[in-house]
Amino acid sequence: MRQSILFVTSFVAAFAAGKDITYDCEQTPEICLNTCWAIKCMKFPAVLDGGNQKDAAASAKYGDTNRRAWGYGSKPCEKHDWAWTTPSGQAATSPDEYPYASSASGGLQTSYGYVQLRCVPSTEQSKQGAKVKGIGTSSDKWQTKWDNISKLSQDWCGPNPTCQNDGHQFTSTGKNGPFSEVPNPKKVRDIASYSEDGNSAWVTMRGDEPVDPEEEEGVEEKRDASNSVGVPFQA
Repeated sequence: MRQSILFVTSFVAAFAAGKDITYDCEQTPEICLNTCWAIKCMKFPAVLDGGNQKDAAASAKYGDTNRRAWGYGSKPCEKHDWAWTTPSGQAATSPDEYPYASSASGGLQTSYGYVQLRCVPSTEQSKQGAKVKGIGTSSDKWQTKWDNISKLSQDWCGPNPTCQNDGHQFTSTGKNGPFSEVPNPKKVRDIASYSEDGNSAWVTMRGDEPVDPEEEEGVEEKRDASNSVGVPFQA
């Protein structure tokens, strides 16, 4: 029992050390869409580790290196026709990436796939910068959440998202591209949880992985089968 109490205390302390990045989707709709597309549609993790760099200068260099890896310097939102005008009439000329460049997963490619990109208004980028400030030097975990998802032009942040690319989600495979539109996922499973009014969303996590409802059902079936023959279930 004492060991269990110590484990629970350690787990709570570790969870408390994490940081929430909560976007108001009425103020940053395009960044909400990019992060929801990456996390909910493409199944990238909602929780990212900080870059763990020693100081601000090292963090800036680290983030710039990761941006160059996917071709930030070739200006995809200016020279490659990915710039567009948002439904609110703003010029979307600043590339937003997920995972964040200064996070531990920043760069061109992770085990989840190539970086997810969207051209967004520079005003939204400024608001995002304030929210993720310090992630490059952090050793914490940073979790993305969303409020006011009903204000968005696409349903990607909401329940049962269609995940049909609106033509503005793209990716890169190298320093100079090529940049290409991200194909729609073949299968969409909603991995998020929602507030009672359905206007806020977050992803239920197990460790750093999204919890797939169908996978959870399979785990429960295995657990029940194991218990029926007296064999302890091992994850």
